[in-house]
Amino acid sequence: MLALTARGADVRVVYSPMDALALAVAHPDRRVVFLAVGFETTASANAMAVLRAAALGLTNFSLLVSHILVPCAAYFNAGRTPTSERVP
Repeated sequence: MLALTARGADVRVVYSPMDALALAVAHPDRRVVFLAVGFETTASANAMAVLRAAALGLTNFSLLVSHILVPCAAYFNAGRTPTSERVP
């Protein structure tokens, strides 16, 4: 991020993907990339921003996604793994 800023990029911290989407709406001449980092619980909010951008016809909004899946601890305690059977 520092390297991008040094090259003139406008790097901002926002609270949510919808805040990044608002920036894309306000600045249609600029590309807005939201760095979507989080657990599987944040994936739905990021997906909603993508759906909203599509509905608005925005072409300047995108996500760089790095979600992490946390397996259910109960499966590990039972000696099972999420890959050995489906997690409910």
